[in-house]
Amino acid sequence: MRVCTAVAVAWAAVMAGAAPAASSAIALDAPLQQSVDALLHLGAVAPFSRPLVLESRLDGGQVSAVAEGLIERPFGDVAAALADARHWCALLILHINNKGCGVTSPGGHPHIALKVARKYDQAVDQAFEFDFAYQVLKASANELAVSLEAPHGPMGTSDYGIHLDAVPAGDARTAVRLSYAYKQGSLTGWGMDLYMATVGRGKVGFSLVSPGSGKPAELVSGLRGLLERNLMRYFLAIDAAANTPAATRPDAYERRLHDWFAATEKYPRQLHEIDLETYLALKRSLQAVGVLPGVAPASGRGP
Repeated sequence: MRVCTAVAVAWAAVMAGAAPAASSAIALDAPLQQSVDALLHLGAVAPFSRPLVLESRLDGGQVSAVAEGLIERPFGDVAAALADARHWCALLILHINNKGCGVTSPGGHPHIALKVARKYDQAVDQAFEFDFAYQVLKASANELAVSLEAPHGPMGTSDYGIHLDAVPAGDARTAVRLSYAYKQGSLTGWGMDLYMATVGRGKVGFSLVSPGSGKPAELVSGLRGLLERNLMRYFLAIDAAANTPAATRPDAYERRLHDWFAATEKYPRQLHEIDLETYLALKRSLQAVGVLPGVAPASGRGP
């Protein structure tokens, strides 16, 4: 099943009771450069209020989601914020559930060790550590392509992939495509049942799906909803990082925390979890112990 949330008029029609339809305004499986003109004319897309489209799929055991949108920063700033594995750690840690990030080089190739908790208030020792192989596929004055791939995940999941493409969209904006996918395992169904009955109860994503039988469309839930929420959080992390591309500036981490939290609060139905002070306290504690590559040590507070 494939749903693309795209134009505001389509959103309004769906909420009025019409069946959801995929928009052809953006072809998310086409090269990103082909999408730039469409993105520039897309306007404020519901429910994002910005030029952004997002879709997700559940195809057998494969779960995937992709977002494509504009970031209001020059390409040079986006590229600088994503310059290497250390810079990626400095932005991945903004996600509310991420508890730690480190960079290793087994065999001379960079890897990102990302500790991901099921819930923001879990202890670090309860988080699952992903081993992402980091690879720059393309890097030039007009294009950036990066992949992060991890063979194993929690609950028997596998083949995790985070892929980013970025190209200039004029002098002041950047078009970004971010995708996130993994394969389900033998224990995934049981784990998701537990998640949906506890932490994930009532949580939804951004895409609209039709339950059939003439019923009005509703926001996607379950695995697709979970993946869409995570993808959006990472997209907003890239956006926040691009505002302060020099991650080692003394105030960069603090500014990114405020920017990321403010951006997520624009989507409270999907992304709200805790208040700002709780979020800042959690993330400042990581900075204080100096375990985040690419992040300057704590030196005062304030946005």
